[in-house]
Amino acid sequence: VHGDTCFIFHSMDALGVDWGAGKGGKCWECWVVSPCCGSPFNAKEAGMCCALWFCCGLCSFAKLFAYSTNGDECGIVNHCLPACFCGICVRILGRHNLRTKAGVPPADAKGWAGDVLCPLFCGPCSFCQELRSAPPSAWNFVDAIKKSKVKPIVKPFVFLKK
Repeated sequence: VHGDTCFIFHSMDALGVDWGAGKGGKCWECWVVSPCCGSPFNAKEAGMCCALWFCCGLCSFAKLFAYSTNGDECGIVNHCLPACFCGICVRILGRHNLRTKAGVPPADAKGWAGDVLCPLFCGPCSFCQELRSAPPSAWNFVDAIKKSKVKPIVKPFVFLKK
């Protein structure tokens, strides 16, 4: 039994489900709501987080994807359309980009396996981890609109973090 337990935990490390403290934490730590709901938690930022994700999730998702590719600007063609028409692909690419941006290994096929499996089979937990790894400005599209950082198309066309 001990050998099986070690194998499971070793496999989980290899798949990149624990990003470490301050980088997103463990995939299953959904009770950790910082920085998404404020750091420390506060009702105003939690309300904004819920409003943006529940009412305008596609826009927030596209903005988070833009951030994950090292982009500050969000493009309708680059980020919104792929998020709309191929959401699971954008989730996988976005997770990979956020994980590598946080400096979390592995960068090989095992890391990619975790980037594919987590959104497919542990979607809500994986998504919470991704939100914890990014500052609220990474997905707050309202601020991006105010600052004119949403454009029809952003060049270059990037889907994977450099």
